[in-house]
Amino acid sequence: LLEEIRRTAIEAGVSRESDGYVRYQITRGEGVVDLYPDPGLETRYVIIVKALPSWDPIFYERGVNMAIPNVRRNPVNALDPNIKGGNYLNNIMGLTEAKEAGADDCVMLNRDGFVTEAANSNVWFLIRGRLVTPGSGNLKGLTKKHVHRALKAAGMQSFEEDVHVNELLDATECFITSATREVMPCVSLTLLDGERLEFPVGGGDVTRAAGQVFSGYVEDYISQHANDALA
Repeated sequence: LLEEIRRTAIEAGVSRESDGYVRYQITRGEGVVDLYPDPGLETRYVIIVKALPSWDPIFYERGVNMAIPNVRRNPVNALDPNIKGGNYLNNIMGLTEAKEAGADDCVMLNRDGFVTEAANSNVWFLIRGRLVTPGSGNLKGLTKKHVHRALKAAGMQSFEEDVHVNELLDATECFITSATREVMPCVSLTLLDGERLEFPVGGGDVTRAAGQVFSGYVEDYISQHANDALA
């Protein structure tokens, strides 16, 4: 599979001098449309290569406005968020509600009122001086894992634990992380009752430090793994 991804990246014109976006999907094969297709079908792969998505610079200069929608995140025992299967309906519903309320993205709760994640990124909060990110009910993002590693290497503490919505009243900073966003600051979060929590424009001290630390971590990784480039 890696060699096919490499070949596709080269054919798409990806170069070592630029960032690219690669997404691969594994299908159950070609056959009739059915919920339970023939187990004997041959697996098919779809490889998508394109330019790395760019975000509005204002999202980094100012920050994104977040909102908690009424839509709750699917429970783990119904549809585990760690099954990266392309079914984003739950996320789309939450994001749509947040955008209709004037926000840029959503922060989704589970049925018990605990924070899970944003529409398609992990969310972090500075609460009473501790940097925390929800540990359950969300996709265990690779970027989140590497942000933890980068912060630890820089001597900064971060914790992965349950975060109840009531604890957000004590949050003084917030940011989201994903492969394409890296570390993106949040400037506000609107709660279910309409209360709006305000965070430092462009990110507070911890958010800015996390962004700088992770950027350096990524640059170091690229320089140390130059021979692993796809093209």
